[in-house]
Amino acid sequence: MNEAATQAADSSKRFATRKENFTTFEKLYCLVQCTPDLSSLECNSCLQQSFGGLPSDKKGGRIFSPSCYSRFELYPFYNDTATAAPPPPPPPTPVLSPPPPVSVASPEGKSGISSSIIIAIIAPTVVAVVLFIARYCLLIRRARKKNSPPPEDNDGQSYFLVHLNSTPK
Repeated sequence: MNEAATQAADSSKRFATRKENFTTFEKLYCLVQCTPDLSSLECNSCLQQSFGGLPSDKKGGRIFSPSCYSRFELYPFYNDTATAAPPPPPPPTPVLSPPPPVSVASPEGKSGISSSIIIAIIAPTVVAVVLFIARYCLLIRRARKKNSPPPEDNDGQSYFLVHLNSTPK
């Protein structure tokens, strides 16, 4: 348990698990943890004090304190693979320089603009021109209706307004 306390105190996560032989047939599983605000020395001291409170006549025990936690059992109570130390990081890969830029020349006589770009430019332009012409035709038609002569009556005769000048000659 002392090794677990030292390991937790030296860890940046302030956490450690250990599995040791207790007897020839039994293993002792230990988990210790400190709050991350404790220094390495404070974590180790807190865990050492908690070990003094663990029962020695029982098959397991737990001690909770505000800054550290200790537990031991004769059975695995934590996920051994999840608490194992992570494997060392792989060696750094050498930094490769980027390949030199490759110039792509278009064949002579052909432009560098693809046909899809040309279609994307021409199609909306044609649609806009057609809509403009249709709008213009509608406006002309409305203007002609406003300037048309008055409608005829049922007899087919038109009404004419005659302005008579009432001044004597």
